[in-house]
Amino acid sequence: MTRYVIGVDVGTYSAKGVLVDADGTVIAEHVVPYELSIPKPGWAEHDADAIWWSSLTTITRALLV
Repeated sequence: MTRYVIGVDVGTYSAKGVLVDADGTVIAEHVVPYELSIPKPGWAEHDADAIWWSSLTTITRALLV
């Protein structure tokens, strides 16, 4: 049975995911872009719960199709 690993990086402007096999061969990649809210000069924020969960589920679905 082949084993796979999913890696996810949630960054400032996008979340990136990769599916690799046990040998480290990249099987699939997916990127989910999102906006950074800047409510005032010098401020930057995300809705971390919404972005993290939404990005994780979107990436996981895309990589496993």
